[in-house]
Amino acid sequence: MNDSELNEYIYHYLTKDKTKGAILLTAPWGTGKSYYIQNVLKPFLEKNEEPHKCIVVSLYDVSNTSELSKSLYFEKRFHSMKKNKIHKKIHAIAKPVVEGLFGVGKTVLKSITPVDLDFNVIGPNWEELIDSVNFNGDLVVLEDLERTKINIEELLGYVNNLVEQDGIKVLLVANEHELIKGEPIIEGEMPKGGKTATQIQYNQEEEAYLRTKEKTISDTIHFLGDNYKAIENILISFKNKWFDLFLKKRDEYSQIRIVNEIIKIMDTVKDYNLRSVIFGCQKTVDMFQYVDSAFDPEFLQYLLCSNVAFSLRLKQDDSITWDMNDLIYSSTLGTYHFPLTRNAYDYIKHQHKIDEGELKSYNDTYCSRRAFEKAQGELEPFMKTIYNYYIYPENKVIEALDYITRNLETTKDIPYSEYGTLANYLVAIHQVLKNQDTIVRSKTAMLKQLSTNTDPEVEDRISFHGGIQLETSDAKQEFADWKAEMLDIIKNTVSGKFNFDYDPEKIYDFNTYVHEHQNKYYTQHKFAALINVGELIDMLKIASPEQIWVLSGIFSCIYYIGNVGEFLGEDRPALMEIKKRIDILRNSGEIQDQIALLQLKYLSNNLQSYIDKLQ
Repeated sequence: MNDSELNEYIYHYLTKDKTKGAILLTAPWGTGKSYYIQNVLKPFLEKNEEPHKCIVVSLYDVSNTSELSKSLYFEKRFHSMKKNKIHKKIHAIAKPVVEGLFGVGKTVLKSITPVDLDFNVIGPNWEELIDSVNFNGDLVVLEDLERTKINIEELLGYVNNLVEQDGIKVLLVANEHELIKGEPIIEGEMPKGGKTATQIQYNQEEEAYLRTKEKTISDTIHFLGDNYKAIENILISFKNKWFDLFLKKRDEYSQIRIVNEIIKIMDTVKDYNLRSVIFGCQKTVDMFQYVDSAFDPEFLQYLLCSNVAFSLRLKQDDSITWDMNDLIYSSTLGTYHFPLTRNAYDYIKHQHKIDEGELKSYNDTYCSRRAFEKAQGELEPFMKTIYNYYIYPENKVIEALDYITRNLETTKDIPYSEYGTLANYLVAIHQVLKNQDTIVRSKTAMLKQLSTNTDPEVEDRISFHGGIQLETSDAKQEFADWKAEMLDIIKNTVSGKFNFDYDPEKIYDFNTYVHEHQNKYYTQHKFAALINVGELIDMLKIASPEQIWVLSGIFSCIYYIGNVGEFLGEDRPALMEIKKRIDILRNSGEIQDQIALLQLKYLSNNLQSYIDKLQ
């Protein structure tokens, strides 16, 4: 059923059903059951031509039926307050945030107000009391059935009294799989060691649920949910100007592009938890505080998609961490089409402050890639074939490969910012079209082009790329090796990223600079990896003991924090190389000054402690 059909079904149950049974709505956690109840079903019932109240109570952590009765009593009373003089009094005193008593602490009120009423008390207001427990025409919705602390037989017996004795209509909402998981009974062996199960065995509590359910629940509805509409409403609910802009863009079928992109992401991650989508949207809106009109809306939409992908993955496994082989983008934490940015990971996972300049550099890199896509010229049909190889005949793909390879070998038409994506697709093609020497030639040409590069921003542009999901471990390894080779060449050819020229007299100025710009190195996730080890060792040969001591303090400034591994984990190999070369220098006999040798020993020991912290 879609939402509209489900609304009609529940309305029919509420107004015409005579079975005197409850109905159950079931689906996995996070798939939008509560969202549907609050944002679709309630408005439908309460704004109908013949309106019906929707009294919603969560069973989460409720330990007995008395607590449940109290919750139902208060929900009913608060519904009544919206239209009578009691509402006016509370409105005047509590000054709720919006109409409907939003912001009033009903949960607190329930915990401090006695509701166990004594019917022998003289002079109760019977009319008001009866009205407070009169659910005629109302739909009582009990959510989180699987999370209650009430014994399941007792709870369903209570519900049975509501529907059978009191004539109240009840909708139970649950992830029923958590109530009746069951264990398969293995009855035989299949060929090659496989098992066959012909029965499911339930434990005592599961059997009690199934037995009582048969008497209490007349219908079970498997909730599918309208993810398209739910995601659209989620984006609308944030009232964010960028989200509103995304929502205006539609495809050729008049579908909202951003909504369909998020649905594709959910399909890719294989998770449909709408709470995670909301979480990803919230984190993106928070990051949008640091953007202005100079940012490209396409980049901001990309940021939203990658954040949602990571939020879904984080819901599946909150222990996932950044792979130190990735530099500033991760397709494994986002998707191949929407790789997660490192600053978004640090913000979402570790609540680190957003660096506005860094966010702007991500935007610029994204724009650089888009500019190439718009200005491909003669390359366009061949690039299109490469990036959509799975729908073209083999001869067309080979023709495109030949053209792209020759272009890489003889021109600079394809910018470095495209190399990551292109390498990804060439690896994918290599897995299908074996023994394609043009792919090997393309790789060689890319590496040769990069060896002449002098632009320090190229590393970021290579790291940022879209792409296609690689199917096999061999393909993933081939791509990882290819990208690593490109980045190694960049590291060896680009100068000027480390603001020090290895003059020992300038070590004091560099010490001041590092202390003032400490966060810069955490943001780019490297410090030791930026050092030219050969030049550093040459400097130490002529440095004074005091200068070596200052250098040791510079390393301490960067690596002293307890969680340094979260920021500089990829520095470990570089630190090991620096320590190794310092130890060789100490034992070489080139330095005669014993105090300088003592300082080098202290420096080596400190480096070892940092290496251990990064392990």
